[in-house]
Amino acid sequence: KCLYPISPVTKSVCLYSSFQTLPIIYLNCVYLYAFILCVSVSNLYIVFQFITKTILFVQLVCSFIKLKISKRNKLYSSDMTVKHLSLNQFVFLISMLTVVHEILAESKLSVITTSNETTTGNEIACAERWTCRSCTKGMTPSCSWSVSEQMCANSVMAATQNRLVITDGRSCPKFSVKKNISTINDKSVKITVTVNDGDIGFVNLLANSSVKCQLNNNFITAMMEGDRISCISRPVKSNYKLTCWEFKPVINHLLILFDDKFLRFDDENDHYVTLYPSDCPTINCSHCYRNNGTHRFYCKWCSPDNKTENINWFHQCDIRNNLNFMNLSSDNTPINEMFSVGSPAVVKTSVTPKTIVQSYQPKSEGAVDNNNSSPIVPTVDDGQTIGGIVSGGTTFMVKGRRFSNLLNMKACVFNKTACGYCNFRNDTLIDCQSPKIVINDPQPQSVIETQPLAFYAKNSIGNEIKFESNIKYNIYHDPVFTDFVVNGCCNITVNGLYLDQGYAAKDLSILPDAYNSSSRCLVIWTDSTQITCQLSQSSLSQLEQLPKQMNVKLGNYNTVVNITKQKTSHFRSSLSGILPGVVITIGAYVSFIAVLCVALIFFKSSKDYDLLHLHGRQHLAEMRPLNESDGYDNNSESKNILSVCDKH
Repeated sequence: KCLYPISPVTKSVCLYSSFQTLPIIYLNCVYLYAFILCVSVSNLYIVFQFITKTILFVQLVCSFIKLKISKRNKLYSSDMTVKHLSLNQFVFLISMLTVVHEILAESKLSVITTSNETTTGNEIACAERWTCRSCTKGMTPSCSWSVSEQMCANSVMAATQNRLVITDGRSCPKFSVKKNISTINDKSVKITVTVNDGDIGFVNLLANSSVKCQLNNNFITAMMEGDRISCISRPVKSNYKLTCWEFKPVINHLLILFDDKFLRFDDENDHYVTLYPSDCPTINCSHCYRNNGTHRFYCKWCSPDNKTENINWFHQCDIRNNLNFMNLSSDNTPINEMFSVGSPAVVKTSVTPKTIVQSYQPKSEGAVDNNNSSPIVPTVDDGQTIGGIVSGGTTFMVKGRRFSNLLNMKACVFNKTACGYCNFRNDTLIDCQSPKIVINDPQPQSVIETQPLAFYAKNSIGNEIKFESNIKYNIYHDPVFTDFVVNGCCNITVNGLYLDQGYAAKDLSILPDAYNSSSRCLVIWTDSTQITCQLSQSSLSQLEQLPKQMNVKLGNYNTVVNITKQKTSHFRSSLSGILPGVVITIGAYVSFIAVLCVALIFFKSSKDYDLLHLHGRQHLAEMRPLNESDGYDNNSESKNILSVCDKH
């Protein structure tokens, strides 16, 4: 049925044309076949895209035809005919192209998520792991460490039968690095690396390889003796003429190569060697030396009685030694000597030569106002955004100063009626658990309420102190979980509300509700209404059947989420789950070629369908002059063409 404007009063008229029924029925059968194919090999959202794009395209074509007709001087002419069947074929071809493209893209996605074959994303994730332990962590179950190549690769690519391929971090070779630095003028450096390979054959591989050592890109002598690699630098004569307090330590980078492949230590600090460029041979009254084996550097200063000419008395010294401090029991205790920590050195300022008192934090200014002790008050930095869910138990980080030596730290709201305990990280950082809050009438907003957040702790003598804090605490809704669907082999999408606020990533735990499963579902995407996680292949092998329920834990909030109740499962256990991606791709191409051939046959049809001819007896007296003939001419020109005149 086509609608065209005919007069300012009626604005439209319906003109019908009869079509040949058989080709239309045949083509509709092809439509139905293609639609069933789309449903069987793709998710419902692809079918939705197919229908939506088809409707949009048909509307576009109809608008184009209507525009062309309206530009005619005569709105209705006998030569204005449209190949209705060809139009349907053209629309159908465009729609099929779109659907095939979606099917191929979905098949590739299925291959990525349902197999252990090499994928670009996985290769990048594995290649970013530089050590054996980081490669074989639980977060990257599809990566394995090649001991012979010293690189992290996809588990499927590596031959699992090879003993030199490690998938369990407990089997990684262990390295013990010992650095010896001579204290004489002709200094030499010897680094000894002991390899414990757990009988996997790595030591034998090194023994049969060409082992080299590099120190700051310079090759030094390398020796392989049993399970030990020794790197020895040639002696270097000291030419420095610096006073102790003037020279700085030099950090050198160490590399060990076997057959031009780098040996990767799990501890990155083992790749660095600290050297001191001078032992102060020109200073008589003071001398510098090292404690061999621990690399501590000491500077012994001159006394006023032993002062030599042109040498100033040292007022500070780089000391790296363990000191025993005692906590003060009361304020205003006289301070005779102070050690202030200015990492990595400890600077001593002499006041009187008797006692030593620890300074808990660096002073903002160099000198102290007096030599009396004062209490240390911790503070919290302003401008931080902190919050948690109503049930509490989620984690948030707090930045500030002077958190050292504090006990029983906690964060509280509502005048200490709701508190969560905090753990010490370092002098400037603590992590806290959000408090559990009782809300009688929660508001519909995502942020229910904002309250001042106060921090309390006990100092070393047991007195409770309050932090200086001006930050606010946002109280968020507990998440609302509705259901979940399984997409592909391993991806699970949990639906709900308020799913991305008030918690840290480590607070969220999603587990299949099965007797023999303890594997977590790794969260890979989160927004306000959906959480997508991925089950590992090993955890799926433990499940006897597909998970029907998921246990979700978020802080103190626990719930069980059921799979969505729908007629068509989102789990790919149908055609795309049984057949490999190659078969699906071939089937889609064959179906497309078949439909294309059928469409080309009908394109060649010479039958024109005149949409403006009226077949059969029609009652259009109200639409034409009364004196017009009611006959019908079967020739190319119709005698009942409607005339439209606009008197305006």
